[in-house]
Amino acid sequence: MTKTGNELVHLPAAALQEHAQDRAHAEELLLHVQRNMGLITDAFFEIGTALTELNNNRLYTALGYRSFEQMLERRRLMSQAQANKLIAVATLVPREAAVKLGPEKSYALTRLAQVSKAPGGLAALLESGKVRGRSLESVTVRELSDLTRELRGERITRASQARVQARRAARAAQAALRKAGVEGARVEAVGPRGESIRVSLSARDLERLVARVR
Repeated sequence: MTKTGNELVHLPAAALQEHAQDRAHAEELLLHVQRNMGLITDAFFEIGTALTELNNNRLYTALGYRSFEQMLERRRLMSQAQANKLIAVATLVPREAAVKLGPEKSYALTRLAQVSKAPGGLAALLESGKVRGRSLESVTVRELSDLTRELRGERITRASQARVQARRAARAAQAALRKAGVEGARVEAVGPRGESIRVSLSARDLERLVARVR
């Protein structure tokens, strides 16, 4: 019997001995992930690399977990969806390009490359540095997602277009408020069509804003 995370895992003595190295390596990889979680913006590629090894080599079984998803949940690391994104980036995108573009845009590019019929796939896309004539640095994650849906033949409805426009307006408003010194401002588009805008401010930021408009 061995204790892993918050649960007790019962394993035969022979299995414990046989998988000792895998267990130790898995714990080392998990420790690496946990240490870097607070720096996920900078260390996302290394986290994705560690998660890839844990998943592809089924090292979670050496820790007594039935699945990769169960390990993520019991160790309180991240959701399966987030882990899948990091694994996709670490597996498909060269480190230099991924670090330059960031995790979300890198993942959006992997999805775009999967549905694109352009020769060369993701490698050619990264080499060109452009999407429909625009640089990868200037195109947004939302725009890449919209293009992916378009290539898949998914209809972009008026409601989805309205949501996109509302989110852009919310981001612009948030940037303007923060530039004006209301640093804690958070502006979000809410509702099926983004028909409402929610502004969250601390009491101190509200006082500053009111003082500015008087």
